[in-house]
Amino acid sequence: MNLLVENLKSRNGRFTMTIPARTDVQEWLELQLLSSPYVLTTISGISFQAIPSGSNELHVHFTVKYQQIRNPGMVFGAKDMFELITAVSVSLKCHLPQMVVVIDNRSGFVAENQIVNQIRRCKEYVGEELEIHQFNSSRFSWSSFFNNRIIICTLETNYFDTAKDVNDLSCILAEQAQRIRENCGNNGHMIVNSIMKWFRENIEYKNTDQIADHSAVGLYKNKTAVCQGIAAYAYLLLSYCGLEARYVSGEGEGGNGWGPHGWNMVNLNGVWHHIDYTFELNSCRLNVIMNEQKFRKVHRWDTARYSRQRSDELSTVRKTLNASVIILLPDEDYISVNGCLVDVTGYHRICKVANNTIYVSLLDIVNLYGGCSNLKGDSLYIYLGVHVYKIPFHQLIYHAGVWYIHVLWLKNLGIRLTIESGALVLQNENG
Repeated sequence: MNLLVENLKSRNGRFTMTIPARTDVQEWLELQLLSSPYVLTTISGISFQAIPSGSNELHVHFTVKYQQIRNPGMVFGAKDMFELITAVSVSLKCHLPQMVVVIDNRSGFVAENQIVNQIRRCKEYVGEELEIHQFNSSRFSWSSFFNNRIIICTLETNYFDTAKDVNDLSCILAEQAQRIRENCGNNGHMIVNSIMKWFRENIEYKNTDQIADHSAVGLYKNKTAVCQGIAAYAYLLLSYCGLEARYVSGEGEGGNGWGPHGWNMVNLNGVWHHIDYTFELNSCRLNVIMNEQKFRKVHRWDTARYSRQRSDELSTVRKTLNASVIILLPDEDYISVNGCLVDVTGYHRICKVANNTIYVSLLDIVNLYGGCSNLKGDSLYIYLGVHVYKIPFHQLIYHAGVWYIHVLWLKNLGIRLTIESGALVLQNENG
C-alpha cells in the first residue's frame, strides 16, 4: 500500500509527503488515488501545496475532507468503455444494491453530460432489456475530482426480488433446461417449442397490479405473470438451454389496441427470430416461430436496437463477459475482471491464504461468471452455462460468513487456472 493511501485510510486531515522534484504533482496524485477506488469514495475533497526542498525533492502538504463512513461493498475502477461494461456486468451478476464505479476519465472517454447515458448503454450490453435482475427503481448520482478527470458514479437499485430468490430461480431454470436438452438435444427449434409447451401447461397470464406479475421469480412462485415476467423467464431459460436470446421491449396489439409489450428474440442457426410466448399462450400452434412479416402485424419495435447486427454484437460481448479473465492476488483487497479493478476493501477477501494454502471465495467466483449454486444434502451444486458440477460439502471451508475452497478445485468447475508473476489468472471455459 502506498503512503498516500495509508494516510487516507487513517482519515488524516493534514499530512505531508516527499516526492521527486520534477514530478507533476496532480498526475502523481491522480495515479495514487486511482490505485485504490475504495479510498476515493471516502473523501469529499483534497487539495495540496507543493514546496521545493533542495534540488531533488518536493514537500507536498495535503488537506483532505472526508465523507461520512459507509460501506459501499465492491468498488470498481474503470478506464475505458469495456471496463465500464464489465463493472455494470459484475454489479448485475452479483445483484449489488449499490454499484460504485470510479472512472479514470483522463482520456475523456466519458463526456460530463453523457454519464447517465453511458451507464444505460452499458446496461444494454449486459442485459438491462432482458430484465435478468429486474428492478422497479434506481437512483443515480455522481461526483468528480480535477475537472472530471476522475468521476465517481453511484447507482442504487431497488430490485424486484432478493439475491437469494434470483439464485434459487436460476438453479431451478438450469435444471429445467437440463431436462429440455435431454429431450431436444441441441435442436433449437425443438427447444423453443418445448418451452412454449411448458408455458401453456403451467402459466396463466394475469395482471394483479403487483410487482410479482412482472418478475420471473413471481412467475415461478405464482404460476401467473404479465408479458414482462414471461419474457424474462423465457430469456433465462433459453440461455440455460444454450441458446443466444434477447428480451425485446416494444409494443403489441392486444384486445385494447397497441400498448407496451415484451417478448424475446432467439438465434437459431445464425438467424434471429422473434418469439412471443405471451401471445402464444392461448394459441394451438405447434411452431411458435412466426414469419416476421406476419409477426409485425401485431408487434412494433426499434428496428435498429433489435437488428441482426446489433443482436450479434451484444451476444458477442456477453459471451466475452461470461468467459471473463479474472486476476487474483492472494491476501489482497483487489481483484481484476477483464482489466476492471474491483476493490473489495469494504466487502470481503476473494482470495486468501491460510496454512500456506490458497483459497478462493467460491460463490463470488461463480457469481462473477454468471452462475448459481444450490445446496442439496451433503453437496453443493454449481451451475455454469449449460454445465452442472457437484462439490462435496467437506471440501468447503467457512470463514467470516464466506465459503472458501482450495483454488485448485476451480479446475474441476471448467475454470482454467494459470499463475503469472505470482497472480492467479482464471478464465471460464464453460459454454
